[in-house]
Amino acid sequence: MDDIVFNQGMAVLSHAYPDYECSPATVDVYREFLKGLSNQEFEFAINLHTRKHKWFPKISELLDAVRTLQPSAAERWAWLNKMAERGGKQPEVDAATAAGLEAIGGWNYLRLTDVQKLSFSFKIFDEAYQRTLDRFEPGQPQIDGPVAPGQLEGQ
Repeated sequence: MDDIVFNQGMAVLSHAYPDYECSPATVDVYREFLKGLSNQEFEFAINLHTRKHKWFPKISELLDAVRTLQPSAAERWAWLNKMAERGGKQPEVDAATAAGLEAIGGWNYLRLTDVQKLSFSFKIFDEAYQRTLDRFEPGQPQIDGPVAPGQLEGQ
């Protein structure tokens, strides 16, 4: 995120929560922990928090707001199953989806296994997906970038 967007976002928070005194040191800490977010992610987090909460946000609350932009494990699972029905090569996926896919046995397992048997695999997929999301903060490229089949980042 660029400095202009960060400063504008912090100004919005200062105006929205005038009772909170935000020292320069606090602003520096926020900048350090949120620097991996894109401009759009930061603006989304500021807007969402300002609309929903009565208090100045903690860094973790802004990161949690960005996390709501991530598809759920169920959404990813449905998408993968749709792609598997079409057949062909594994689509490019983010690290969390790749971890879930690897945990159930990989793309070929998903593509070639009967749908009824796959219902038992979702729990395994979900656990690996959530574990990978928890390992990285929002905005880090490990989650956002595509992963080649069979190659998880950070391992």
